[in-house]
Amino acid sequence: MAFSDSDVYNEKTSSKTCQKSFETLKTRLADLRIEFNKSEFNLATYKRGLASVKEQLVFYKKNEVLFCEQIVVVKRDISYKDSEISVLKRNQKPDNSKKSLGYESYHAVLPPPTGLFSPPKLNLSNFGLEEFQQPKFEGYGPKPSKSVSKDIPNEVKESPDALLVKKLVSDD
Repeated sequence: MAFSDSDVYNEKTSSKTCQKSFETLKTRLADLRIEFNKSEFNLATYKRGLASVKEQLVFYKKNEVLFCEQIVVVKRDISYKDSEISVLKRNQKPDNSKKSLGYESYHAVLPPPTGLFSPPKLNLSNFGLEEFQQPKFEGYGPKPSKSVSKDIPNEVKESPDALLVKKLVSDD
């Protein structure tokens, strides 16, 4: 009861300070709840991202195994082809053996084979066969054209669509 006689201690001031501290604790608790909810959201987002990365990692590891197997197959094929090429190079005949085939040097061109050209045509028109007669050569100039067009009268037909067309008067 020592406090009851004191001027400093007052019930009103103590309740006000208690209320103030309660209000500050209340706002601090609300802020901490908001921060906690943000942290939970970030944690859930991180877990989803981590699961996605793990799935991609599994996918890429499977592809890595497949690609490694394909690389081994391609390397083996290349080594087989290289060995085949080296065998072909060893078995290749030297240039001296090609002289019997008509080659004098590497860049020599063989003469054209004979007998491939067509023989001259026989003039069968002397024997009376008109179907084998060659046409006369008229030259490289323009050829005379035949007039296919006939005299077409230059008349204008009357139609309901052509209201402004007048009849053509000809000099004939």
